[in-house]
Amino acid sequence: MENGITRDWTPGMELRFELALNGHMSFAKRHHLMFLRDTLKYDGRSKEGKRALHQASLRLAIATDVEIWEIAELHTTQAAERAGEISGPERSKLVSRQLEILKGLRTSIREKGIDKEAVRLK
Repeated sequence: MENGITRDWTPGMELRFELALNGHMSFAKRHHLMFLRDTLKYDGRSKEGKRALHQASLRLAIATDVEIWEIAELHTTQAAERAGEISGPERSKLVSRQLEILKGLRTSIREKGIDKEAVRLK
């Protein structure tokens, strides 16, 4: 493990994620893709892995209500794809529940704060 990067991470994976992130996408899709990349790329116990998790927390902390709603909608859409068809009222309940969870998480992050040293860019 060099610089906290897992041994399974390849230059090809790096290129695929870089190309995907260069496309135009919503805040939710970008956040999701960046979180996925960082989870696959870094060992969460390393300094770099912890920094990546702090970056994800920072994105949530500064997200607007609309951006939080986008994330809730994306999570619900992904759950629906795994579970099959979800009716309109049930989908609405799932989005509302996910929205409450994310807003609570955002509030918690804002109250607790984020270590500035952890998210400083190199």
